[in-house]
Amino acid sequence: MGLKEEIENATLEEISEIRVRGVTDYRSFCKRLDECIDIGDLCFDERANQNTEVFLEAMSAWLRDTNGGDSFFLDKRGDCISWKDLLRLIYAATVYD
Repeated sequence: MGLKEEIENATLEEISEIRVRGVTDYRSFCKRLDECIDIGDLCFDERANQNTEVFLEAMSAWLRDTNGGDSFFLDKRGDCISWKDLLRLIYAATVYD
């Protein structure tokens, strides 16, 4: 089963983990990001923040509002984020107001 099928058949909670499964370094991060864009899972449609400034403002706002994303990130050390965390952050920033 491919990524698209896994996401289509998953609950909302499962989707978050499916998206970042196997992301451990910049290579796997870039590969997964490309896959997500290719299957239309990560897209900038009418609901998304379509310009860089708005996207980055949303990313910053999401981090502030979630105390650094603690409710989403598994590693609570606070001194670094993982590639999985970065991918989660990009997803959040595409739609966060």
